[in-house]
Amino acid sequence: MPIMDGFSLVAKIRDHAGLANLPVVALTSRNSPVDRQRGTSSGFSAYLPKFDRDAVLSAIDRALSKERPAS
Repeated sequence: MPIMDGFSLVAKIRDHAGLANLPVVALTSRNSPVDRQRGTSSGFSAYLPKFDRDAVLSAIDRALSKERPAS
């Protein structure tokens, strides 16, 4: 986000009396335990990863470890 990050946005929403109870869901590529903790403690209703990093890295590893046919 160009002007503020999602954490700042949700803080402003939670500080606004008319919007304080608005459900706000984060859809993010940041999925470390620290990121998830920050997301849930900063006021998001849910903090959802866009993808499972470990699954993506495992798939890449499997693809790279396959034998390549001789050219």
